[in-house]
Amino acid sequence: MLVDITPNEAYSLVKNSDVARGWPRYAIEKLFKYLSDNSTNNCIDIIGALINWNHYDSLKEIKENYKDWEQVVNKSVSFEAWAETNDPEANTNGYKTEYLVPYEWILSHA
Repeated sequence: MLVDITPNEAYSLVKNSDVARGWPRYAIEKLFKYLSDNSTNNCIDIIGALINWNHYDSLKEIKENYKDWEQVVNKSVSFEAWAETNDPEANTNGYKTEYLVPYEWILSHA
């Protein structure tokens, strides 16, 4: 049975699973929304997506992990999130850019 759900409902379904551990709520919701908006069919595997994607909460973190960080950023899904107080990556509106990166791409370029 297919059921149309919101990103908030998707989060509610997976929040207690082991694969969701370490993922902030807003990142899971952004990933689900991205997959839903870009899906060619009606089925989104959010558990599989949490296994096959990484969330990075800063550009600094990507730069530290990947020699070819520019390519990683170009292949990632970016979104704005509230920044912590005094976060050096925060813009003037109090947001910073975070990234969702598919493992598939990372593995093919390792």
